[in-house]
Amino acid sequence: MRRSSSLVGLLWAIPYFIAACVSAALSAGTGASAAASVWLPAGVAMAALMLTRPRGWFAVIPALVGAQFAFGLLRGVGAVDALLVAIALAAAPAVALAIVVRFARTPLSGLYFLRALFLAALIDSALAICIDVTLHAPALFGLPPDAPMRALAHFVGIFVLTPVFTAWSRFRPSRRVAHGVTERVIGAIAFVALVPCALFAFEAPVFGQLASNLAVGLSYVPLVLCVVISLMWDARGGAMSVLALAIIALLQTVTGHGPFASTLDDSSLIGAQIYVATASVLVLLTTTLHGHRERAMERAHRWRTNIELALAGSGQLVYCLDARSGRIEWAGDIEAIAGYDARELATQEAVLAIVATEDRARLRAQWLRAAAGVPGAEMTFTLRTDRDTLVAVTDHTTPTDDLGDGPGFIVGIWRKAAQQPESAVSAEVAA
Repeated sequence: MRRSSSLVGLLWAIPYFIAACVSAALSAGTGASAAASVWLPAGVAMAALMLTRPRGWFAVIPALVGAQFAFGLLRGVGAVDALLVAIALAAAPAVALAIVVRFARTPLSGLYFLRALFLAALIDSALAICIDVTLHAPALFGLPPDAPMRALAHFVGIFVLTPVFTAWSRFRPSRRVAHGVTERVIGAIAFVALVPCALFAFEAPVFGQLASNLAVGLSYVPLVLCVVISLMWDARGGAMSVLALAIIALLQTVTGHGPFASTLDDSSLIGAQIYVATASVLVLLTTTLHGHRERAMERAHRWRTNIELALAGSGQLVYCLDARSGRIEWAGDIEAIAGYDARELATQEAVLAIVATEDRARLRAQWLRAAAGVPGAEMTFTLRTDRDTLVAVTDHTTPTDDLGDGPGFIVGIWRKAAQQPESAVSAEVAA
């Protein structure tokens, strides 16, 4: 068990170190003046603690501290400072998640995931500012000039990279095809088009007001493509598209290209950070709402299937008659009882046409009373199937109010009667 926990910690330390190196490559400036446009390790640390049970944090947090300490030494930071920064950066997401989950009692699934991630990112960003002030300027009052940019770097890193790990951690191979070929092809086309569109929007240096306005306008195209990818490929595709867009946008900005790099200063980096954060939030909203809708539809389909099976097993039919239009919807195995498809009996007149002549007036009167708001008594009548055989059916009808405007719908239950009515017996004798 201890070996397994150590292995899990090591597996999280590797992507943390890689993300730190990528963030260093996306930094503006060199040496001590380098400013991280995005701090991707914050997203790795948040995902590691989100996807690990609290008792496993004792193995994950030391691994993250070790990865950050090694990165600090690689960057030329002193051993003491590197260790303090590593401990602080590993503790920040743990504190944020503890506050969100334990005290705010926000679940980490479904529609609550976005709210939990937003709150945790805000707390982590605030702690990042406190760490920066404590370690770099403890004697100064107020915030250092680059504090907002560092806070945004943590916020963007969490929103860019945490959804990648959480989305792929929920991946389970299944034989069920979630999307058709058309959706997969559209998603592939959008993903292939995302990289050149993002490079084109962030490639050319900005010259003049017209070029600046054009560059800003073109920057919306990758956002649309990210949304399309998230709709076609779910959360996994959306998270990967945001990651690709973030790397392109931030790398081009720190090298002096794109709509946010008219001057390479803190404000330009903040503009790029806000752009990437907006893309991530937009895709998360899209995937969360789309996934919630798909799960709701799947639950509704499963519930309807269970009802259909229960009705078919008990030999019953349930119908809903619109008293105004005369349309009827059926639930249950209608072919087993009436011998007709539900589409053939989709209107009131079509149903009355297969009812025995002697019983049509009684059934019509039953429905008229229900339309007037009078509950109908149970009645038995005869209908003729598609094989020209007679079947005795018992009907129980109940009116329902339509938003206070009187009975708008009539619901009823059909089931085969134990014995045929007199009309059916007389019809068979006459035949």
